[in-house]
Amino acid sequence: MPEAISSFQANLLFLKTHWTQKEVQAFVLLVERKLQLLEVHPKLGRPTFQRKQVYKTLIHPRILLFYRVRPRLRQIELLSFWHTSRSQSL
Repeated sequence: MPEAISSFQANLLFLKTHWTQKEVQAFVLLVERKLQLLEVHPKLGRPTFQRKQVYKTLIHPRILLFYRVRPRLRQIELLSFWHTSRSQSL
């Protein structure tokens, strides 16, 4: 989860320099809604195939959320908020 937190904060910092406060708040709401959806439908995203039980889902046209489903624990582990301009390694 630490990577997810730091990547979320880094994306927010970037967005705050390029977007209005209203747009940033709308992005945060999008993230919150997506997390609520994932609570109910954990396999909503697309499997990444590079790692078992790791999925990716679109938060914004340029930001993906990578997460791991842990069915036995009934958990979703947030891995990273990935800006699509970065090279992909997950």
